[in-house]
Parts: sequence; structure tokens; C-alpha cells
Amino acid sequence: MKLTGAQLNHLRATLLISEERMDKIIGLCKTNEKKGILYCIKNNLSEQENKQVKNGIIGMKMVIKQLAKDLNLERQENNTRRIIGSFLSLLWEDLYSATSKELNCYGTVDESTRIELDPIISRLIKTCDKMIRDFRNA
Repeated sequence: MKLTGAQLNHLRATLLISEERMDKIIGLCKTNEKKGILYCIKNNLSEQENKQVKNGIIGMKMVIKQLAKDLNLERQENNTRRIIGSFLSLLWEDLYSATSKELNCYGTVDESTRIELDPIISRLIKTCDKMIRDFRNA
């Protein structure tokens, strides 16, 4: 198999993200119920479905492992600081998309909504911003 450097990097990133998502799927299979403030995830898979999902993931991981070996792809070491920093950046983008300016994409935002909502979202963004800066400066 012949791949350019850019193709190999893209394939590596795709396989890495796929493996991370597979791990999340396995985690969901192991969770009976998980509650947040605005969400609740209930495992409604039967024992057979759970087994099918796990077996499918195991099979896919075996293929990825062999492909990684064939392409001499080494395990990438990551650290919690970097992962959290990346998630905080994504969180900042998500929060910014909830400002009245961005909500205008979905229709005119009422002035009272702008007055009430923007300070709350701004507070969340500032907290996230501070956390990002703290992570970068640590």
C-alpha cells in the first residue's frame, strides 16, 4: 500500500478518532444510567445487543490494530492537560454559538432575550476562557 505523508497522517487521525469513539461506545454499553443536568442516558440494549456491539467493536479494533502494524503506526501518547485543553476550546465555541448574535441565524432574537441571555452566556464563556488561559500558562 502506497500512501503520501499527508494521506498517512489523515488515515492515522481517522483511525485514532474511530478508536476513541469505539471506546465511548463500549463505555455506553457498560453504563446502566448516566445523568447530567440536561440529559439522561439509559442503557436500553438487551444483553444480546450489548454482546453484538461489544463483539463488533472488538472485531473493528483487531482490524485497526493490524492496519496500524502494517503501516508502522505507533501509539500516540497524549496527556490529560492537552485533551482537556482541546475540549475547553470546543466548549468555548459551543457556548459562543448560544449568544444572541449567533441565535439570530435561527430568527430575530427578542431584545429581552438578548438582555437576559447574553450576560449568562458571557459569564460561562469568561469562565471557560479563564480555564483555557490557565491551562496554557501552567
